[in-house]
Amino acid sequence: MLSPRKISNFLIGITSTNLSVVMKLLIDGGTSLWYHLLVNSRNRKILEKIYKDPVASDIPWRDIEKLFRALDGKITDGNGSRVRINLNGILAVFHRPHPEKVTDKGAVKSVRRFLDNAGIEQMFKKKK
Repeated sequence: MLSPRKISNFLIGITSTNLSVVMKLLIDGGTSLWYHLLVNSRNRKILEKIYKDPVASDIPWRDIEKLFRALDGKITDGNGSRVRINLNGILAVFHRPHPEKVTDKGAVKSVRRFLDNAGIEQMFKKKK
């Protein structure tokens, strides 16, 4: 569920001329469209990198955490380098990479599966 703050910030930016178009898209597109409209271009680029084939190995972990927060995920620290993520009621535990700051290919694949399980639509996948 998106926070009321994010929804109100989004609604403030809508002009009366495109309100009817946005409302039609929201009715037709459902919840997944909210993510598409509320996630900024930087986070969309991170999503594109996550869903890119071949799997990227140069995504900084902090960018992935920022993406989870933008999607209204709850992040809590676990023991050591463990990080618990709750996104749309789906829970996952990841390990922050250390000493490197970039995420390896296996972790990116796990993030991809987690986003799929959490209901983030495949609209972010690049078309071949």
